[in-house]
Amino acid sequence: MFASATINKRMRQLCADYFEGPQVDPAFNFRTLQEKSTHMNLSNLKHEFIHIADYDKLKPLKLLMKEFKKYQRKHNTSCIVFCNSVQSARAIEHSLAEHGISTASMHGDIPPRLRERNFDRFKQQECEVLVATDLAARGLDIPHVSHVINFDFPKTNADYLHRAGRAGRAGREGTVLSLYREKDLPIL
Repeated sequence: MFASATINKRMRQLCADYFEGPQVDPAFNFRTLQEKSTHMNLSNLKHEFIHIADYDKLKPLKLLMKEFKKYQRKHNTSCIVFCNSVQSARAIEHSLAEHGISTASMHGDIPPRLRERNFDRFKQQECEVLVATDLAARGLDIPHVSHVINFDFPKTNADYLHRAGRAGRAGREGTVLSLYREKDLPIL
């Protein structure tokens, strides 16, 4: 069985090429199931969008982290900070660590074993913040994540929804905070 939260044009074409038509064994059973609530916003998530006029996004991120730390002390939760590139993730991880915030990271330049170790540290709450690219936006279920911060605004609506879906799992409350610039308005 294959499952996906999103089916884009390319995936539809692959399905048509390999699972439809006279070349397919008639005993093979292929179905696409889609729920009406797919890609609907979860009612337990609060979304906040913060317009950034200048190019320094570190200052607003540090303020957001300060507020998160207050919340975290009361609720024992964690946060994921999403970036669009490996370079951005590295810079954010370094900056947060310089300010005394314990971090782990997940991105494509980290070897799989180290990535797994970082994820385990975050899952066991040995660090407060996971700094990640969209590599961590799908399929991770971490109940203690209450906050998602989009340091870099997602490139597509689906990317936004997948990132947001890491917070507030299983009906818990969650907050998604997104820094955006004018260029992000079409997606926003």
